[in-house]
Amino acid sequence: MAEASRLEQSLSVAERERYDLVPVVRGCVEGYRLAYPKAAFALELPSGRTEVSGAPDLAAQLLDKLVENAVDFSNGTEPVRVALDAGAEAATLVVANAGPPLPDEMRARLFESMISVRGARDGGSPHLGLGLYVARLIAEFHGGSILAANLQGDSGVAVSVRLPAG
Repeated sequence: MAEASRLEQSLSVAERERYDLVPVVRGCVEGYRLAYPKAAFALELPSGRTEVSGAPDLAAQLLDKLVENAVDFSNGTEPVRVALDAGAEAATLVVANAGPPLPDEMRARLFESMISVRGARDGGSPHLGLGLYVARLIAEFHGGSILAANLQGDSGVAVSVRLPAG
């Protein structure tokens, strides 16, 4: 919870800059391949620049939260897909994993604080459910939005972040 509180405070004074999201996403996925050696990743990037306005370190933190969830819920047989699409009006970042679908009752509340579809980890304390809340705060700092949807046939989940073109 301290991370969420610190982030809320830092967002209120954070400076925005215009930056290219492509190298941020590329660098993060390279790191995930080392951090999650048992997981496979498929990366799809546009060929040109994808300019947004915000903070690159916060965008990396947002992606960290989405990938952590995708890896945790992945069925392990298909790669976690990270895709960035550059549109004229907005950039769309998608993190998708094959695995269990989102329960219907959780979709509307998934990005709230203290909401989780996980139970206790390895008999320990319950998961606090702050990662997607942090991701939402960062998306909103960038002037964007975030949503989650089940993949076709309830074969997994895709989380999409839409950020206005910078």
